[in-house]
Amino acid sequence: MILVRSGVGKLAKCLRVGVVRLLMLAAVSFLATGSLCHAPEPSFEIENISNNASFSQSPCITCTKDGHVVIAWSDSASGQENVWLVEKASPGSEWTAPFNVSKASEPSRDPSTAFGPDGTLHLAWSQFVARGEVGGWVIVCQSRIGSQWTVAETISRGVSARPRLAVDGAGRLHLLFWNLSSDEVCYSSKAPESSWAQVQVLDKAYFEGQLAVDAAGRCYAAWNVDADSLADFLCYSVKPVDGLWASSKFVSGRGLMQSLPALACGDSNCYLGFSTLVAGSGLGLMRYKWGTGWSDLDTSCPSRTVNPLGLTIDADGCPVAVWGGVPAGLRVARKSGGWDVVTVSDTLNPFSRCCAAADGLGNIHVVWDSRGTLYTARPDVYYACIKWKK
Repeated sequence: MILVRSGVGKLAKCLRVGVVRLLMLAAVSFLATGSLCHAPEPSFEIENISNNASFSQSPCITCTKDGHVVIAWSDSASGQENVWLVEKASPGSEWTAPFNVSKASEPSRDPSTAFGPDGTLHLAWSQFVARGEVGGWVIVCQSRIGSQWTVAETISRGVSARPRLAVDGAGRLHLLFWNLSSDEVCYSSKAPESSWAQVQVLDKAYFEGQLAVDAAGRCYAAWNVDADSLADFLCYSVKPVDGLWASSKFVSGRGLMQSLPALACGDSNCYLGFSTLVAGSGLGLMRYKWGTGWSDLDTSCPSRTVNPLGLTIDADGCPVAVWGGVPAGLRVARKSGGWDVVTVSDTLNPFSRCCAAADGLGNIHVVWDSRGTLYTARPDVYYACIKWKK
């Protein structure tokens, strides 16, 4: 483990300066906030997960409620770009050695991973395959039951890339991916002990989509569409359990520039985060409640620019966002009434991919890569475990 930076609790500092100063601080806090309580900043350590001289990028992360964490990413450590994986069984335990899952002779990249309700680990990625004289990309899905990996399965429509995988409470797999050859966002699903369903086209999309599933098994998808020559707009669709996808709609009409969506579902709500230029804000957040629709747009998070965004919901039901912003740095923000924002790294490039997952113990697990804008440096994959103290 490589320690890069540690968070420091403000309250711990106050306790060292004596009772008088602590009382003065409490008085100031009361005048400013109307409360004698101020939650200290969360503590964390940063670990270099890949830590090699090769090109390590595009990480994803998932975890169980008891804190079993899995990270997957694409890495050229074997001489070819493959999908690698590490995990640890619980908070405080050691990481396993990196494991090459795809082991392909052609490039494998952009993994997405999720745990099923029975503890089965599911993994999807983009795989290059030869098709006569012209190469193409397909989606490969594989599952680990206990310690055994199943035979890899292939799903495709056109040039298939950027998979997003989710699992519902019944163990059904849901897959969203991008068909680059026709600019389509596509969907398929697989029930336990069955084959993948026929691929459906949800809509036109000029960039990858995002997918989430709530506790009841209802699906949510969001993606960007190039609605005109000047701005990007965000579309969404929802699917009830065992029902059909609804016709896609704009999230907030065509007057709102939006991009780079992220989705996260809790027991009864689905949150959508995205980059927006409304009121000069960077992070936009909306909540979807089944049967009611979207809440008003929340741009209260003190962020100026949001680029690739990760989103999760913590054990208390609070949305937590992670992003690379401007000025450069990785930020994690939790909304509980107001927003609490923590800078995890001061050096992150805004174009780095970052993801987050929450366990049932109050931990937020964050992973990101350190890629540069022009890819002049070889990036690594980093991880931090953050816990907000009550």
